[in-house]
Amino acid sequence: MDSLPNTVNDASDIAKKLSGLGYSVEVLFDSDLAGMGRAVSAWVRQLSADRASEGFFWYAGHGMQVAGENYLLFSTSPGTTAADGDSGRNSPFAEAFLKYMDSDEILPVMAGLVTRETMRLTDGKQRPYQNGSIVRELYYSLSSGASAPMREPSAGSGTASLSSAPSVAVSSPAMAAIPTGSFYMGSPVIELDRDPFGETRHRVSMSTFYIASKELSVGEFRRFVEDTGYVTTAEADGGAQAYDEAKGEWVFRVGANWRNPGFRQGDDHPVVCVSWFDAVKYCNWLSVKEGLKPAYTIAGQSVNWDRSANGYRLPTDAEWEYACRAGTSTPLFTGESISTSQANYNGSIAHNYGNIGLFRKATVSTGSFPPNAWGLYDMHGNVWEWCWDYYSNPNTTPLSDPTGPASGTHRINRGGSWSSPGKLLRSAVRASDFPETAGSNLGFRLARNRE
Repeated sequence: MDSLPNTVNDASDIAKKLSGLGYSVEVLFDSDLAGMGRAVSAWVRQLSADRASEGFFWYAGHGMQVAGENYLLFSTSPGTTAADGDSGRNSPFAEAFLKYMDSDEILPVMAGLVTRETMRLTDGKQRPYQNGSIVRELYYSLSSGASAPMREPSAGSGTASLSSAPSVAVSSPAMAAIPTGSFYMGSPVIELDRDPFGETRHRVSMSTFYIASKELSVGEFRRFVEDTGYVTTAEADGGAQAYDEAKGEWVFRVGANWRNPGFRQGDDHPVVCVSWFDAVKYCNWLSVKEGLKPAYTIAGQSVNWDRSANGYRLPTDAEWEYACRAGTSTPLFTGESISTSQANYNGSIAHNYGNIGLFRKATVSTGSFPPNAWGLYDMHGNVWEWCWDYYSNPNTTPLSDPTGPASGTHRINRGGSWSSPGKLLRSAVRASDFPETAGSNLGFRLARNRE
């Protein structure tokens, strides 16, 4: 088996950092299986004898698979190989880990920070995530009996049962009925700033459906949390993506979540810092509250959509664009141009679809600007909106009610946000993120089948 030149460096540097943080450290190099077993057993006995409140185990080297399952290797996803590092002293995962080890909030927050930093260092190719991996907060227990497996909260945590939750009054969201029809999805080749791969124009036929006239509000999401005790992905991760105005870039901000996105919000503002998982769980909760059949079957991070269900759900990629366009074929439903008196976006950045305008640097109340022809507000700007589909380049053959590929890594979001330049508000623009992503410019709106 090929040697990994950075593994000794990784282990040595992690040991040095731990020693500096006050840990008692033992290091084992080039061990065989029996030697590793003895070392781990001694470590567990020492933890128990010292009644230690914290224990840390680092393994650097080749991983192991049994029946397709990864063991010891938590630095990347199943079926992929962790990078050893093309240059420099450490592997990307170790480099990310070393960066955040001396954080004051190392235990509850560091896992999410390390995950995102590893993804940044590898351009998203390596993602420290799998069942049982160090992504969310982990909870350990030392007992006198047989050892129990590690457990982690499911995506977007939230342990309260929908059926046993205390009663909270809810009101049905205003829904617009979208007519049956067909349209050209994507953008023509002459449209400025288009993505030639993600916006390939193709004909799509659509059945009628309902879509919320406004983005889901803070107040609506608050009732869900109060009713269930739900913990969002951002709260479990210890923070969310937020805009750092001084740096002019997006960063992971510790403590950012739907309650505290980094700017003031009223209950009538769109909820932000919610992941795709948070959104689908909200959909199911509201469906149960209204006596509807939930659209989603959720088991951990596995989400299946029952297309016959009458409950609330996220719109598909095609439904969203069809509803946004509302019969138009221009770059925006406002025509060939848009201004910050028509939508909430970053008007300080010059673009091909209007003049310089305001940059409000935050969300505004839902419905603050005129709606499109089908009565939908904020389809351009305010917050990006999660859709059901996994991201892929469009299928250019004529389609009817497409729902996207059966699998993928990123879920689509649409519409642009308060932080987006004008060019990203175009009706055809398709963005995407990992479904665990939560950011202060990312929310959602509801959809339903039309019975």
